[in-house]
Amino acid sequence: MNSELLRLAHRRLTREPRAVSYDTQELVQETWERLILQRTPFQGNEHVCGTARIVMDRLLIDRARRKQRLKRQVKLTPLGDEIAV
Repeated sequence: MNSELLRLAHRRLTREPRAVSYDTQELVQETWERLILQRTPFQGNEHVCGTARIVMDRLLIDRARRKQRLKRQVKLTPLGDEIAV
């Protein structure tokens, strides 16, 4: 099962831009953690792999959104009492 998830993660990561900071093993590890937290009674390997695909996609989307949010944050400096004219 782990080798199938590694292959799946590798395929998912090859479609992503290089800016994604996951490596294959890290993506598989986080996927397993999310699958365990769901406590879903799986009905075979296909069910596990199908759910893992969805979880991996969500993890990659969440990571991309987080990076975009951090990229777009602007440091605001508070204005003093003086107003420049």
